[in-house]
Amino acid sequence: MTWRRGSKAAMSSHFVLLRVRLAGRRPEPAEDGTIALVWLIAQWPEGEAEPVKYWISNLPADIPAKDLVRLAKSAAPDLLVPHPRG
Repeated sequence: MTWRRGSKAAMSSHFVLLRVRLAGRRPEPAEDGTIALVWLIAQWPEGEAEPVKYWISNLPADIPAKDLVRLAKSAAPDLLVPHPRG
């Protein structure tokens, strides 16, 4: 997926986008007791054995994948939280 044009070429990579429920950080459940779904975004470049960067986002479920990746790569701190492993 291409997220922007660079000075020499388009910036692109492979990404995995999943809706997940956070665990381990004691997420605060909603009034009905459920834990909200959030985005897990993983950058997995071609030729790598596993993803190299991870982000968590609470952006809406219907956001286009290209917008989600663009925001992750722009490091918008109010919308995405880099995962410690990324």
